[in-house]
Amino acid sequence: MNRTEIKQQLIEIFSVIFDLTDQGEIERLEAAHSEKWDSLNHLNLMTAIEQKFEIELTPDEMDLIHSFDLALSVTQEKVQEKLV
Repeated sequence: MNRTEIKQQLIEIFSVIFDLTDQGEIERLEAAHSEKWDSLNHLNLMTAIEQKFEIELTPDEMDLIHSFDLALSVTQEKVQEKLV
């Protein structure tokens, strides 16, 4: 799975979890600047990512993910680790 495919699937996940439709808004989303990104939605997001990509995020990785860009980076790394 390449970065573009991971990104598209993450956009779909973020769209559902945060009830957003604008791709640009999703790609710029950061926890610090979003009322929708609360602790419950953060857990929902982590669970959705783990299930969709069949990966397991560590607590440190979950804490690190506080923007779409970081979600993409961490997810891509975990997916590639799984393939090795």
